Amino acid sequence: MLMVLVSLFAGLASIIFVVIAHGSYKALLGLPALMILGMMFVFNRNLLFLLIIVSRVSIDPFILSSKMGALGLGSVLNFLIIVMAILAYPKISTQLKKILKDSWLVFFMMLILAVVFSSDFLTSLKIFINIIAGGAVFTIALSLIKNEHDYAKWLKVTLLSSLVPIGYALSEKILGSAQFFGSEGYRLQGTFYHPNVLGFYSVLMITVCLLIIKVDIKIVSNFIKKTLPIYILLIFAALLFTKTRSAWAACFVFAFFYGLIFERKYLVYIAIMMAGALCIPEVQDRLLNVQEGQAVWGHGHLNSYSWRKMIWEAGLTWMSPERYFFGYGLESFINNSSTFFTLAGTGRGAHNIYVQLFFETGFFGLASYLYMNFSLLKHLLNYYRVQAFVAFIGIALIIEYGLFAYSDNMFGYLSFNWSYWFVLGITIAYLEVKSKAIKVAEEIDQNAEPVTSINIKRRK
Repeated sequence: MLMVLVSLFAGLASIIFVVIAHGSYKALLGLPALMILGMMFVFNRNLLFLLIIVSRVSIDPFILSSKMGALGLGSVLNFLIIVMAILAYPKISTQLKKILKDSWLVFFMMLILAVVFSSDFLTSLKIFINIIAGGAVFTIALSLIKNEHDYAKWLKVTLLSSLVPIGYALSEKILGSAQFFGSEGYRLQGTFYHPNVLGFYSVLMITVCLLIIKVDIKIVSNFIKKTLPIYILLIFAALLFTKTRSAWAACFVFAFFYGLIFERKYLVYIAIMMAGALCIPEVQDRLLNVQEGQAVWGHGHLNSYSWRKMIWEAGLTWMSPERYFFGYGLESFINNSSTFFTLAGTGRGAHNIYVQLFFETGFFGLASYLYMNFSLLKHLLNYYRVQAFVAFIGIALIIEYGLFAYSDNMFGYLSFNWSYWFVLGITIAYLEVKSKAIKVAEEIDQNAEPVTSINIKRRK
């Protein structure tokens, strides 16, 4: 009788599910996908997390098309990642727990207040979960690295995850199927929903590839290290044709300071690559039209940076002084932008994390976010003596993200944020492992009995 009742319930539920899905086969595929995710979560969470990291940057189109109202596969993945982070937290070392608390705790509390202050609780809660999911990925990453082998394995997993989005982006260029963006021309976007995200992801992957090539980990094969320079050139090509100028700038800053600090010959490589890039007409046009006007929703002519400055100024001027401390709540900028900025037409994001946080979370929220990044930078600087190059990569990742955050809505780019926080998390965890190994070696040296003729006789 129990089996009959379960079968009847499942049959009725499937009918309701088909109605909700509105005939979308991608939405219908969501149900078996959720069942598989649930079973993997119960029986093998490590494998589930590996599959999420490998596939997350490739499945944005499927996630967007399989949504049913406010729910979808993306919401389920957020929930699973947060639960997995809670379960992984006890496995983290004391020092890494301190880093996690120093960086995320205050910002987490301010985000909760921003949800409470929001006039649209459900929308605000959704954005809160999206942001916290990045912290959850960071937490899980801190728990994964116990030795050098773990770090090499997860770096290779990260590298593997890039093959689909980068390969798909290059196929767009080869096949001529890139999206047309008005005055900006054709831009590559790969598996992401906007070219800017692919641009930021390309810079992240160039950084990871250089890390794999240069880091002193013998477990990474020489074949991978020798072929990666070719792959970097392919990623760089994809980066150029995203036409994302802020990503170009961040890539240049990273490569310049790496060459300046570690290998001066890379400054020559940068000059050669820049000269080659400037020979491409599309790159020339994108650089030359920075100051040229372009139509903005039929309300006038502004270049993209001037438009950004206008919406920043309009939003900050519109704020009431009593909101300067705690803001209007998460997602309030986009909800109010059509009121204080007529050029926006419909709601538009701030295209600047710092302006957005001040508007939505006030001075204390912005300060907590800046403190989070400052805290991570401080810890990475402390690790600089442990392994200077790896610490430099961690610092570079934070600075790159900070540059991206100046001109884009970074909190909305969930798949990129997960990749960023994962790479940063495993890098910090690896530095902590190396730091412990050095401390143990130093203690052994200090406690070792000096070898003298008297000691040798006594031992005999």
